[in-house]
Amino acid sequence: MVNRKSMVFILTAAFIFLASGSVYYYFTMDKEEHTSVKESTTSPVHQSANSTPVPPEESSDPVPVQENKYYVIYIRQENGAGSSFVPETLNPDFSNSSDFNVRISFDDDGNIINDGKIIEIDHFEISDENKETIKKISGEDHYDEALKEIEERVLEAKKDQEESKSSE
Repeated sequence: MVNRKSMVFILTAAFIFLASGSVYYYFTMDKEEHTSVKESTTSPVHQSANSTPVPPEESSDPVPVQENKYYVIYIRQENGAGSSFVPETLNPDFSNSSDFNVRISFDDDGNIINDGKIIEIDHFEISDENKETIKKISGEDHYDEALKEIEERVLEAKKDQEESKSSE
């Protein structure tokens, strides 16, 4: 008899605990989490790393991409780490004292969710595709100046990485 009463008490306490947790979770969730799967597939088209539109059902990112205010160079390094900077020649209205308004987001696979303002450079090598993108952004008149600044900053980042490796 005592075992039966204690078993009923334990089961009742467990049920109340689970029910209260469910109620708490329901009332503290964001409204975005309340949306159904059907509503989330009508979200705007995302940009992939190569700046071609990807329909939301193919995108692994349920969060919409926030557009950056400035163009950003992101250097993806061999060890999976990365660094970034805002080139001043591509962003004439940028100043170091201003708010950067730059966000670099990654999907679950470690790929950059690109809003069209992030130029990805792999392993400190500026590709022909990168150069074409820089030319489109800067224009013919400022291309050489922009490319020179980016090459110098990439070289600087590479030297910094090599120095940090040698000091370890």
